[in-house]
Amino acid sequence: MVATYLPHADDILLIAPSVSALQILLNVYEEELLAIDMYVNKKKSLCLRFGRRYTEQCAELVTADGGHISWADRCRYLDVYFTRGCSLRCCLEEAKSRFFRAFNAIFSKTGRCTSEPVFLSLLSSKCMPILLYAVEACPLLARQIKSIEFTLTRITVNECQVNFGFLPAKYQILICTAKFLQRFVALESGLCALFASDECGAGSYTSCSYSLGKVFILHVSCAMLFVANF
Repeated sequence: MVATYLPHADDILLIAPSVSALQILLNVYEEELLAIDMYVNKKKSLCLRFGRRYTEQCAELVTADGGHISWADRCRYLDVYFTRGCSLRCCLEEAKSRFFRAFNAIFSKTGRCTSEPVFLSLLSSKCMPILLYAVEACPLLARQIKSIEFTLTRITVNECQVNFGFLPAKYQILICTAKFLQRFVALESGLCALFASDECGAGSYTSCSYSLGKVFILHVSCAMLFVANF
């Protein structure tokens, strides 16, 4: 695996196969920032480790001004929460919490006066996007998918979903994933081409999912730095 970076607005994600490589990447990044009179905000930056040795203690990264960037167990990037582990994993607890807040806000206004179709329509348009945000690009475990289904069945019974055509959460996740893979293989990007194989066609979602799994395999033993500029 080679070191790389993924910029977004004034935030950047640095990915490297080792802590030493991550330190070198940070040094190069800081040199470019200093050239435009910017610096790394140490208070908003943190490191996360994935791999079999993720529990081992690592040396903190050192910035150009002598500051240190600490290692964390969980971090937030583009509103997605990542947790350290043997492989790249996403945390859904915050998404479920926001989902229930949105549901409570709707239910406090509508109460039991609204009809089932209207309620499910509001749930689908206002709450489900919060619960399923970015799940198509995150490697989910079977227990995480069941957790999403349990979150949904706590407020809607299965019979109600069946009678009014409201798809279970696992099928909604599959649809989101299929649409994501279709857009992914259509992108003219060198980074996307690295993860999508030549055999992956727009209609072959199974092979696409297997090929794109390489992006998660590449993260099995790596260190990631979430940097905030200021």
